[in-house]
Amino acid sequence: MGRPAPLTVLLAACLATPPSLHAANGGAGALRDIRAAVTIDTLPPFVLTGGVLLLASGMILLGRHMRRRSARQTGSVGGPAKADPLAGLADDWRRGACPATELALRLDALLRDTLANRAGIPARHLTSAELRRRMTVGGMCDARSLDVLLSLGDRVKFAGHQPGAAEIDAALRAAADLFVSLPAQGGP
Repeated sequence: MGRPAPLTVLLAACLATPPSLHAANGGAGALRDIRAAVTIDTLPPFVLTGGVLLLASGMILLGRHMRRRSARQTGSVGGPAKADPLAGLADDWRRGACPATELALRLDALLRDTLANRAGIPARHLTSAELRRRMTVGGMCDARSLDVLLSLGDRVKFAGHQPGAAEIDAALRAAADLFVSLPAQGGP
């Protein structure tokens, strides 16, 4: 005969069980694990990694909470922003914390909110022309100051106007004059 085919040799090698394994297994022919159970005296490494990740995420959340808390406290510590919103806007403008276009938009929103609260009209839902007509017909406020504020707000909102420092200062003075001339809280 000649040489056996390679597939036959491989199959014979896989099926043949060495006599030493037969004797160790009690002749049952089944293979058993030759290692004993491994016991670990310390914590597994993934527990340490999980603990470090948990600690890091806790520190990040604590840092975010502290930043938000300090930001809330600095904005509300008896400063002008809480007692007088107009003084807060003026202070932000002078410190450079609020650009001119944003200040004009915030001033327009403050004007409309103040008119809604003090005059009892839906100022947020009216156009500038309607608001001007309602406020000046009854002589409820200074028409010149109202015109300055409404026209600045409209130009910034709709025309992309970039107001200058003199224009913002004039608007802040007009707002102060207007708010003084408005009736007390709750309407006329």
